[in-house]
Amino acid sequence: MALLEQRTVSLLSVFKPISRQPSQCAAHAYRFIGINSRRLWNLGFGDWKDGKIDNSVVSNNNDIVRVISTVAKIAYEFSGNFPQRIIQIKPVDEKRKVLYNHIFRRNYATINVNFNINGFKGRKKEKYSPNKIYDRFELNRKFDNEKEQ
Repeated sequence: MALLEQRTVSLLSVFKPISRQPSQCAAHAYRFIGINSRRLWNLGFGDWKDGKIDNSVVSNNNDIVRVISTVAKIAYEFSGNFPQRIIQIKPVDEKRKVLYNHIFRRNYATINVNFNINGFKGRKKEKYSPNKIYDRFELNRKFDNEKEQ
């Protein structure tokens, strides 16, 4: 029996915003990290600080809508390039858990057009329901035959 080599595969991008007030702008970064069989990919994002993603900082620069929109576009593009892969989104703290649940609930109809969505309560995985609160999320791109007509 052959042993599988376990390694982390990572895709990283950094976005540096253009602003008239650079002191109020933080560069944002996102990273997809392959987990296990490379079918499951964690999507991490946050401010780019000291050569790495800091997903715990609260920058208070009033760009949350822009950041979340960018992350959504990135997830959509990634899943278009790699439709067999599953994207995991896992909040790093309780505040972000509330935020991500709110975003999924508010945008469920739009997200559900192109993605199958699962929510996790602890280790229990279930089909996403907007009426519940989840600890993390998994998305995978729907194929054309799975989309509602």
